[in-house]
Parts: sequence; structure tokens; C-alpha cells
Amino acid sequence: MASYTGNILFISACLIFVLIREDVYKIVASIYVWLIFLFCVLFFGFGSFFGLSPYGIIFYLKVIVLIVFFYNSKIKLLDFIGFLNNTYLIYLFLSLLVYFNIIPQLVEKDNLNIFIESYFGLTFTTMYGIEGSTASIDSYSALVLVINLFLNTNKKRFIFVFLSLFIALWTTRMTPIVSVIVIIIAYIFTFNRKLALMLIIFPMIIFIIVIYLLVYQSIYVSYEGASIPFVDALAFSTHSRAYFWQSQLTYLLNDYSIKDYIFGRFDEGFDFDLIIGNRVKNNNPHNSYLYLFYRSPLLFLIFYNLFLTYFYKNYRKAFVPPIFFILLSSFTNVSILGIYNPSYLLVIVFLLVEGAKNKNDEFSANSSSPSVNINEPIISINRQSE
Repeated sequence: MASYTGNILFISACLIFVLIREDVYKIVASIYVWLIFLFCVLFFGFGSFFGLSPYGIIFYLKVIVLIVFFYNSKIKLLDFIGFLNNTYLIYLFLSLLVYFNIIPQLVEKDNLNIFIESYFGLTFTTMYGIEGSTASIDSYSALVLVINLFLNTNKKRFIFVFLSLFIALWTTRMTPIVSVIVIIIAYIFTFNRKLALMLIIFPMIIFIIVIYLLVYQSIYVSYEGASIPFVDALAFSTHSRAYFWQSQLTYLLNDYSIKDYIFGRFDEGFDFDLIIGNRVKNNNPHNSYLYLFYRSPLLFLIFYNLFLTYFYKNYRKAFVPPIFFILLSSFTNVSILGIYNPSYLLVIVFLLVEGAKNKNDEFSANSSSPSVNINEPIISINRQSE
């Protein structure tokens, strides 16, 4: 409930900022934005009647309000990066206070998502965020790493590059680091908008195929001479996530009505047993897409396709790496695209809107800062212009 209240206050503050500006007529002229906004409001009303969880609606309203906010603000790229870096420092400072028990934990000790690791004879507890999970701070740190590596032209950027890299490695979770390596390698395929769009869509296609195999096919794979179920092999490589995906999607396919596919129905049927200190019920699919899809399949499909259209229409080469990183991380982390840590959503919406607002190849990040070419990243990889 606290997170819902915080998001509603955030949405209200953004709307107030937009409405008190002189150029309100530009907002009213953006009819498509308000049509989507009205659609979500109607969804919220009908959804409440049908018992829909407000999570999904608040998320989509937040997306729309952020689009309107950034379109009507004059925030420059380097200013936005500076804001992101400063908020990361605050988050990291509070996380370190929690880690070293200087301030109380926000979650019970049995519910902490942490690990005891040993490297080079040194045994230590992995770093975790103020939420009590390595899954929060590892991806957040990797996001800051990517933003500063590809977009920041400030001389102090390497401080944040090395700091965020150190924290990400301290968690010992390799998924964000692997994602960073993948986007650097994959960037060579983003020299035009069609290839960039294919790069964005390809992981989703692979995931849909995997889901199909989990739910509809009984496949066995060979491992060291033994034949084991595909779901077990995938569960081993995804830290049991494959079991969650299989059970929750099977429940959706068997129990959802037409109304549920429109308005969603995220109930106790999605719970599964999870051992965190004690046996507890959990409904976290460890996948941002599924978490939103369960709450309203229709809304998810609409907004996902709108995102792809917007990405293609307003394509900028330099913006692909951070956007691709966020989308890639969302396959194994539920907190990436959601209503909790807003950094990921802020980055995606800001970069898409900034690409739409700046059709020229170059723009000045601020009056006293060097020019930033939004078609070329700070890291240069051999490629050709579109």
C-alpha cells in the first residue's frame, strides 16, 4: 500500500508540474496521449469493479504521465544523467548503512536475499540494497554503469563507471555483468533502426518459444549421458525461475476467462512455495514482463507494441545500449519494469522522448557542457551510419 501511495503522489506531482506550465495547449493537442490516459482511467474503474489489482494500472498511468512530463520539460541529457548518478549515490549510501548494520534492516533477516561467498580465501556477505536483495542493487548498479559508459561526457563519469562496476561485482551476481557484455557486443548490429528493432524483439521471441516448450511440450535433453527434462535443465540455469514460469502460465491458461485476459486476475493461484529461511508463499515470477502480463494481458500487449513502434520511429543509436540493457534484465528480474525503483522506467521514457524531441543528429546537453551526439555513443564500436 505504501508503494501505491508513493506512486500516486509521484504521478500527481508530475501532472501538477505539467499543468502549471504556460504551454498547456501543447498537452491538450497531444490527443493520442489523453486517449490512452482515458483508456487507463476507464480500465481502472472497470478493473476495480472486476477486482483488478491496481499495480498494472498505476504502472501504465506512470508511463503516460512521464511521457507528458518529459515532453513538456526542458531537462537536458547531462542533467538527467547527473540526477541519475546523484540518486544512485544516495541509494548506495543508505544501502551501505544497512549492510554494515549502522541503521536497521527494512526487512526481516530471514527474508534477506543474500549469499555468503568465498573468493581468494576471503569469505564475505554479498552486497545488497536497502530492499534486502542483491537483485535490486546489482541491476541498478549495472544501469548506472551503462549510462555513464555510453552517454555521459562529463569528466567525472569514470568515477561512476568504476564505482557501479565494483558494487555490481560485490553482489557476485553475474547476470547484470553478462547483460552489459552482451549489449556491447550486440551494439554492432544497431547501425540502423531495423536491425536495432530486431535486436530488441529477438530475446522476446526466444522467451516465447521457451515458454511454449515449458507449457506445451515434454522435452528431454542429454546431459553427461543422462536424459533430463528440459524444464529441469532450464531451472538449473535460471535459478529455478523456469519452475515459476511453467506453473504460473499453466494456471493462467487453464483458469483465465475472457474477462481475465482483458482485466487480469492476479490472485493466490499464482502463489508457489518458496524457501527463504522458512517456507513461504510467493508469487514473484522473477520476470517483469510476466508480472505485468498477469495483471492485464491486453494492456501489456498494447503498451509493448506501442513501445516497439515508438522505439522504431524515434530510433537513436546512442540510446540503444541502456534501453536494451533494461529490456534484457527484465527477463530475470521483476523489479526492473515496475512501480518500485523508478530509475529504469525514467531512463527508458526519457531516452525515447528525448529521441523524439531531437530529430537532428546533435544537440547541446546544456549551455556549459560539450555537445552530445545522440546518434553516436561515448564508446565507439566499428559501424556505419544509418
